[in-house]
Amino acid sequence: MSDQGEQPRAPRAVGRRVDYATMPAEVRRWVEDELGGSVVGDVTQVRGMSPGPAARLLLDDGRRAFVKAVSPVPNPQTPELFRHEIAVLRRSRRSATVTAL
Repeated sequence: MSDQGEQPRAPRAVGRRVDYATMPAEVRRWVEDELGGSVVGDVTQVRGMSPGPAARLLLDDGRRAFVKAVSPVPNPQTPELFRHEIAVLRRSRRSATVTAL
C-alpha cells in the first residue's frame, strides 16, 4: 500500500489469442456444424487472458455468433472454467445458444 491509502493492484493478465482462421479445419467444421451455417467472416478478439481463440463470427445466413475455445495445454483447469461459464450463461440468458463441450 502506498502512503496515500491506495490498494495494491494485481498485474493485468493478458494472453496472446490464436486467430480463428488458423484453427484446425476439423475444429472450424465442428463450429459450423454446431451453428448450422457456414462462417463467412470472423473477427478475432485480441484481448483476454486465454491463449485460445475468441472470435465474433458472421454466418452465411446473416446470424452472428461468439466462439471461444481452450485447450488443457498450458492450463489444465481452463476447460472446466469455460464449462462453468457456459453453465452460468445458460442460467442467465435463456435466449443464448450455447453448445455443450
